[in-house]
Amino acid sequence: MRIMIAGPMLALLAACAAEPHHETATPEGVEADMANGALASPVPPKPPAPAEGVRIERKDGALEFSYSWPAAAHDVAPLDAWLRSQAETYYRQAHDEAEEGRVAAGKGDYPFHSYSYQQSWQSVADTPSVLVMQGEGYSFTGGAHGMPFTVSLIWDRGAQRRLATGDILDVPRLAGVTRDAFCKELDRQREEKRGEPVDPDATGGIPEFNRCVDMTRQQVLPVARGGRTLDAVRVVIGPYEAGPYVEGSYQIDLPMTPAMMDAVKPAYRGWFGTGTP
Repeated sequence: MRIMIAGPMLALLAACAAEPHHETATPEGVEADMANGALASPVPPKPPAPAEGVRIERKDGALEFSYSWPAAAHDVAPLDAWLRSQAETYYRQAHDEAEEGRVAAGKGDYPFHSYSYQQSWQSVADTPSVLVMQGEGYSFTGGAHGMPFTVSLIWDRGAQRRLATGDILDVPRLAGVTRDAFCKELDRQREEKRGEPVDPDATGGIPEFNRCVDMTRQQVLPVARGGRTLDAVRVVIGPYEAGPYVEGSYQIDLPMTPAMMDAVKPAYRGWFGTGTP
């Protein structure tokens, strides 16, 4: 999965909902081989997740860590196990880096600011055939500011395995078919953020921030806006790609059209349906 820059963590539900499920112990039974999304050994029984899903949180003087996923993913045993394994791996990596930073600060006699790693998965498509999740994250390693990122995960319910966007979509072909609509919507959002029209021929500043971006270099994932089929393609563009850091990320949803359907790999066309603007 290609990590990119993007937005905020998963919000809590209304105050009347149950408290989130917090886990602080090291996950068990997740060291099995997860190749192709399949476990090499049975997954141990687990209690049902509350409506908010699962959240693993750990904090000490070096690192503040949070990793969460929704109940829809918790309910799929091999996917839940993979997410627990990834959370543990990311925690260990982030904590090791934070400890190195703390040691370096001590030797260099400069202040150490605790590192942070946050990642939250949300379901953007949940159909009988497929579960698609969009992950929003944020990593701070002591610099001027942290770096947000976006990742995606596609779970084939029938085959019980993870897929990449490129497995189900011909992204270069999709980019060619949607270029006009994609660039038009990007400029509309830029104008909204900047308070003035975008001039692609402007000579001041950074020229790339006034031009269309290459969709194939962004985070692309299918979504189900209507809930029944994958009826749109979402493109997430991170800071520094289409504008300065202060503008944050851009998120563009392109409703599926018959022309876009031609970019869907034949084996997965049954998952998709045309959408409405």
